[in-house]
Amino acid sequence: MSFYEDETGKYVIGADSVPKKLGSIPIKGHVKAGRTRGGAGVGELTYYNIPKGSSIKISNLSLPYGPQNTINFYVKVNGVSVLSTNGSYTIDTENSTLLIYMYIYLSEEGNGGYGNCDYEITI
Repeated sequence: MSFYEDETGKYVIGADSVPKKLGSIPIKGHVKAGRTRGGAGVGELTYYNIPKGSSIKISNLSLPYGPQNTINFYVKVNGVSVLSTNGSYTIDTENSTLLIYMYIYLSEEGNGGYGNCDYEITI
């Protein structure tokens, strides 16, 4: 049985003459930003060196509402916004930088609120 890393950085295993690439495990997480009272809260995650063909999926996005609030949510790949709501995006460049960003500003003192979302990155 052989086990090695190929030129793309994927691990290969095989007991015969036909090597097989190991499946990848998705990176899953949750982003939460906000406050229990008026003010601002930020949730920000950055992943580096994401390979071409990987995907990002946003689900269960929930953002607070208020007349004077400032709510920002986006996913950027290499500085370009690719998602601003639930959905998926496949990365089309090598060694990409992926940013998940949530900013919640609540204008009313005493009115709290949080933004939440789940994410999954499949490499």
